[in-house]
Amino acid sequence: MLGQETTGPGGFAMALRSVPVVASYARQMQQLCPDAWLLNFTNPAGLVVQALSSEFPNLKMAGICDTPSSMHRQLAAAFERPTTEVQIRLFGLNHLSWLAEAVVDGENVVPKLIENDRLAELMPETALFDRDLLRLLGMIPNEYLYFYYYRERAVANIQAAGETRGEQVRRLSSELVRDLAEIDPESHPEQAWRRYRQYLDSRHGTYLAMEHGGKEALEQAEAKTHDEDDEEGSVDGGEGYAGVALDILASAGGAPARIVANVPNRGAVAGMQDDDVVETVCEAGRDGLKTIPAGDIPEDCLLLMQSVKRYERLTVEAIRTRSRKTAIEALMAHPLVGSYSLATSLVDAYLKAHQSYVGDWDA
Repeated sequence: MLGQETTGPGGFAMALRSVPVVASYARQMQQLCPDAWLLNFTNPAGLVVQALSSEFPNLKMAGICDTPSSMHRQLAAAFERPTTEVQIRLFGLNHLSWLAEAVVDGENVVPKLIENDRLAELMPETALFDRDLLRLLGMIPNEYLYFYYYRERAVANIQAAGETRGEQVRRLSSELVRDLAEIDPESHPEQAWRRYRQYLDSRHGTYLAMEHGGKEALEQAEAKTHDEDDEEGSVDGGEGYAGVALDILASAGGAPARIVANVPNRGAVAGMQDDDVVETVCEAGRDGLKTIPAGDIPEDCLLLMQSVKRYERLTVEAIRTRSRKTAIEALMAHPLVGSYSLATSLVDAYLKAHQSYVGDWDA
């Protein structure tokens, strides 16, 4: 079965543990600082905000992911423009979105970029996708859509690698802790900092490598990150999550900006409910985030969004009511599961494995 920290069964398991904790923070905010912003980085970011916005509709909140802003920066750089000069149209859900348009000098340059021979160099995430698929879509998909467009290939590559992403991150993190203990950061801070940067580069550089290319691709990615001992590091090429959060806070102080965030739809994406949390372009200002109409939505994209959103809403309800039955229904609704027998075995295994976090649930 496929599933990372946000996608499929893995995202479901993450939500079981994440939603109650973040909801407890929102409950405290409602009592102590009801006018403050809740900026959620916790995965699965969109599903967490869906749960919180349903329970705490009066709190100002947004889910933040750095993939859309990274795509925006890379695309703007490809045309040697700052992001402020490139208006984009992006729609979808968290880790399930499509970059439909990017306007440079009045022209949508996405079709031109798809045909560019240097596409994979200009936008590395697109290397996951066959060029014919990009032509078929006419858009640039979020890298996580690899799990939907190439599900059997992803499963085969992970099995061939002999290690899941979770196991890989655990290994890298354990090596980091061991090495820092030997270095003694208090005595050798610069050496410790370089080792930490190497760890961050390894995590970043190997992202989706095994899913895309199996064990060989993973080994090549790890070797490359170990060879590149750049003191500046490569992970801070953009502002990432922090940049999106700071743009929201700056806009609240009077510096308006356009950002991509996970917020209630409020009519932006036709075919989705107003209170569905979607990932889309927003105008950020003193009054909060205002979604911008996303334009025409291809039918296949909308159907996939609606299917995954049904799974998200059922998951939120299952967590709220601690209902095993609703949890099974949720995973049955997910396009990457779609099976009663699989959903039942997954839910029972998760509830057993994470009982200390999620407590006892009804049958």
